Amino acid sequence: MSHPRIQVHHLAQTSLAVLIVLAGVLPGCKRATPAVAWASGTTIIPGSFGWDAETDSIVDPLQVPVADFWWEMVSEKERYLTPTHGAAATVVTGKTYEQIDAAFVDRQRTRTKKIDAGDKAGVLDPGVIIVFRTADGTLGKLQVIGYRRLRDLSFPQAGAYSDAKKQVIAQTTDIERGHLEVKWQLYRPQTR
Repeated sequence: MSHPRIQVHHLAQTSLAVLIVLAGVLPGCKRATPAVAWASGTTIIPGSFGWDAETDSIVDPLQVPVADFWWEMVSEKERYLTPTHGAAATVVTGKTYEQIDAAFVDRQRTRTKKIDAGDKAGVLDPGVIIVFRTADGTLGKLQVIGYRRLRDLSFPQAGAYSDAKKQVIAQTTDIERGHLEVKWQLYRPQTR
């Protein structure tokens, strides 16, 4: 005579196996597959502006459309890369940019906390890698390539500044780490 607890356990295992098989063969049944890279590039985020990762666009962080990151310039020596509008990020160590894939990004614990880029912090020196998740669920990685001086407006993204703001920049102290240059890659989950 078999024990009732063993029968229930066997029934649960059988039911689970049937559900797994059905999920893979029923027409119209979607299941998530590993995220794949769908966009990459290099961007310079002008000082005090935001960057929307999915559209690779520079935006005023206080206006719509919303940005995923704000290159926050508090003072000449105090700066932050700030996740905004539901995005979250974390600095990664011990991996190269090429070693990081979507699965790795998905496993990381990201936070909405500001990432200190001040002169004394050393956190966002060239070569540093950050992984992130946007509010839309897009996964990504970025690596700091370097910086442009604040008065250097020779890159396309500097077109986000109004003429009035350009005049103000021309009259202020020329900050060495005024604009943040990053390379990036985005991942989205695929469905079948």
